[in-house]
Amino acid sequence: MYKGLTTSYNVAIGNDDFACVAARDQDIATQTKNTLAASTTISNLKRNGFPGACRVNAKTALDSYPNGISHSDRSWSSVPVNKAFLDVGGNAPLNESELQALSGYKSHAVEDLKNASLMNRVDSKFVIPRGYLSALLLHLQDKYTVLEIDGLRDSRYYNCYFDTEHYTHYLAHHNRRANRYKLRQRTYRDSGTSFLEVKFRNNHGRTIKTRVQLDGEKPVLNAQTTRFINESGIAQYGSLAPTQIGTYTRIALANEAAGERVTIDADLAIQDLKTGNMHEVGDWVIVEVKQGEFNRHAPFFGWARQQGLRRCSFSKYCMGIYYTGPRALKRNNFHRIDRQMAVSEKRYTQRMSLTNLWPDTPSGLVQVNP
Repeated sequence: MYKGLTTSYNVAIGNDDFACVAARDQDIATQTKNTLAASTTISNLKRNGFPGACRVNAKTALDSYPNGISHSDRSWSSVPVNKAFLDVGGNAPLNESELQALSGYKSHAVEDLKNASLMNRVDSKFVIPRGYLSALLLHLQDKYTVLEIDGLRDSRYYNCYFDTEHYTHYLAHHNRRANRYKLRQRTYRDSGTSFLEVKFRNNHGRTIKTRVQLDGEKPVLNAQTTRFINESGIAQYGSLAPTQIGTYTRIALANEAAGERVTIDADLAIQDLKTGNMHEVGDWVIVEVKQGEFNRHAPFFGWARQQGLRRCSFSKYCMGIYYTGPRALKRNNFHRIDRQMAVSEKRYTQRMSLTNLWPDTPSGLVQVNP
């Protein structure tokens, strides 16, 4: 499993597609130590292997903080990222068998979802080896539809998480507090649409998500978003600052009749904005089953049991801190997730070895002891 890449060269990306990392005026540039010097336009980047083209029109400004930046240097409008970060995550095309499996789905649009929008839900997460993805997509093909936007059946996401200097939100999750929050900016990289989102996990195990769309011409923190954060219940939002960025590719499946969604995230890359460390999660897929009420008979759960896969409470933000954050932070409660991934990888390797020995046997029938 790829354990990460520490880098010492940072860049501030600023454009209308990524509002959370925009350095739009001289005051902000001065605030980031007058290092925003170079401006380069990157356009018409093609997504290899996918229909159509994705345009990224980004102004890049060179920055040279070898050890990241301090909490006080970070603003809501200027976030330094590694120069190659956006080329690392969320760009790898699906392989031929994955594309073929995905092409067999009926599609839906965002506005088609009413019962399966699930802003108040129960989540079940799994982290599975990427090698399972084709079989998983084939198994679920007649049970779900796939979100399709402008001919694309996978979407590229960019998240920027906010936390306090002492990582209050991270530690609340680590310490298993029943009521906890996460605040992030989510940008849909293919369209440039961006939202500020609050995720609240309550003491009944439910996830409640609220969000407000951002105006690319305004700073992330403005009158509207300040009111939104205040009404969400997050305390001391004035002490929050950008802490981590992440990017990945998502396949979004839905069963409107059952009120259920399955999201499949691949090609995840994360960077901590305090240490500057970057980590690629590697050949893993994060699957999340989202339901209005927990139903153990959901199609994915049956498939996962057949493969010997178990639930894994993998938070992108918290595991990102685990891999890339300051070493002094508590992380012992997340060691088990790393160990569980190692066990899954070993089990998958054993399964594939047995399948290779008996190539005529369907891999789903090859049993590997837990």
